[in-house]
Amino acid sequence: MAILNNTSQTDTLYTGCSAMLYSRVFGIDAHTNCNEIQAEAQREYGLQPYHIHPSFNIFMYVEMRENGQPMVVRNKASKHNYIEFVALMDVLAIPNVCGDDLTKCSNFWLAPLKAVVMEPTSEEAGLADQLAMKADQKATLAIRDVPSVPLTRRIVCGVFPVPAIKRTYDNSPA
Repeated sequence: MAILNNTSQTDTLYTGCSAMLYSRVFGIDAHTNCNEIQAEAQREYGLQPYHIHPSFNIFMYVEMRENGQPMVVRNKASKHNYIEFVALMDVLAIPNVCGDDLTKCSNFWLAPLKAVVMEPTSEEAGLADQLAMKADQKATLAIRDVPSVPLTRRIVCGVFPVPAIKRTYDNSPA
């Protein structure tokens, strides 16, 4: 996927939050978190938790400390901010709204996210070819002797059990 337009900030330094984070940092054993939300969403397509990739933290504000370490800061995104992607190949894209209502990452409350899927414009339709890697780039980036996790079938939406994730309380502002 490629970003076409972005009116906010996006982070790729931090990983998604997890049950272990909430247990160790906050002493909470059951709390909504990015990893479990992602695992539940992709389970509908027959994918296992080990298929989760590193997060792409849309609308997450991160600044660098003087010592070079990243620091999550108050979220400045508003309902008017957006990010526009174009798929350069077939993808399973799962918007995952962070369940963090305990830090400034989400300003201490949960908010909805609107996702819209549209057909590409004629200009966007040619982007995949324009941005495709050239043969010499592929050879430079090749990683050898790394086993892949093969999918035994095409990824298709199926009928799976009701989500099993425990939801924390809703403390959104009135």
